[in-house]
Amino acid sequence: MAKLLLAFIACVLAMTPTASADANPQWIILKVRRVQVAPERADRTPWDAATDRGRTGCHARGAVVSPSEGLPTFLCLGATKQRDRDASAPDLFVEVSFGDTKFRTTVAPDTLNEAFDFPIAVPLEAVPAAGAELRVLDLDDDINGGELVGAVRVKPQQLRDALTGSPLLNLAADRVEKLHVEVRRYDEPKALPPFKFAVNQNPVATASYVRAGELVTIEARGTYGVRGTKEQIGPNGYRAGAANPNNRREFETANHGGALAYIGSPTELHASLLVGPCMYAIAPVPGQLHVGVNDKEIRNNRGAVEFTTKVSLPTVAQWRMGGSLTCAKPDTTSSPLTRELVLARIETAYLASIRLCYKDYLRRNPNARGKVTLSLTVDGTGRTIQGDAQGFSRDVDICINKLMPSWKFQIPRDGEGKPTTSSFAVPLLLQP
Repeated sequence: MAKLLLAFIACVLAMTPTASADANPQWIILKVRRVQVAPERADRTPWDAATDRGRTGCHARGAVVSPSEGLPTFLCLGATKQRDRDASAPDLFVEVSFGDTKFRTTVAPDTLNEAFDFPIAVPLEAVPAAGAELRVLDLDDDINGGELVGAVRVKPQQLRDALTGSPLLNLAADRVEKLHVEVRRYDEPKALPPFKFAVNQNPVATASYVRAGELVTIEARGTYGVRGTKEQIGPNGYRAGAANPNNRREFETANHGGALAYIGSPTELHASLLVGPCMYAIAPVPGQLHVGVNDKEIRNNRGAVEFTTKVSLPTVAQWRMGGSLTCAKPDTTSSPLTRELVLARIETAYLASIRLCYKDYLRRNPNARGKVTLSLTVDGTGRTIQGDAQGFSRDVDICINKLMPSWKFQIPRDGEGKPTTSSFAVPLLLQP
């Protein structure tokens, strides 16, 4: 009897669907490994003039900052060309697109051949039937654009075949002689213990490494002082009434002394994160996670912050949406999108990029101040489909206009709770 019962149970189990990795979206790591391009354009002219690059310093990236358009991302360029490179060679970078979701590597100056090693976590479900597009470009004066050197597409089946065969894809097109892409299954990062940060130092690197497309969650706790007094604050810092001169670059209008983080080195391609007590974000770039507090005058600081970090997979919807949120953000998915919510999203997610447009203008007009009106239309997916900045100056308006197409908001809804399209006009005051 017992044998018959065991046989019956075995038969039932055999007919019952079991959970497996295939039941969930399969994730891969797509790594841009190496690029080699032809020594000159098809018309035999050199890629670049043999002069120093016009732009230096760190610049906010605009429309190509995906999937994390809501996460300020900065590209830092050195002050001089590298002596051991060819000044007439292109300043290479690669843009990888999965439909509307895009990633962009750092820039390799003055070279025909460069190893990028830029890993991206990708759900195979999100790769369009037409394939992922990889565009090799030569950086131009516009930090968000470039001259196309060549473009290739990698179909979903090619990615799946690479998982079971050779992981290295050797691609070529146009003036791109070699584009090496590595495809491997996603491996879950190891959990790491909390990291203690002494606030009397500049931001430092943690042991956490984040790949583009991964979900990074950061918690901060502790009390400390940043003003040389006995007054204690927490990870929220002081409430920002105005820009504090001791705030760190890219966080000028954020709470002074608040917890912050960078994905990647602050002096290279990186994303800036306002942490507070807790936040999570989809990484737009890979890199070591750096943590710190929003204060440049660190000599009189006392105390420490304990940071707990976790790197994991987002949902496919989160990966497509991108951006960053506080962990305690209330669920507003069924509430209407209001002008106040639009303004709050701009102030928390996009103001850093807007102020960089303004700061570029201040170099030529140090006393410039005034109001800019942001007119935008948000569609039923939360994307900005029309955007126009007017009222400050032509240069600043144009700079902000380049940023607006990548902005994302809560989905607007009608009286029945259904997704709809809504338009808003939001004024912002820009002053030193």
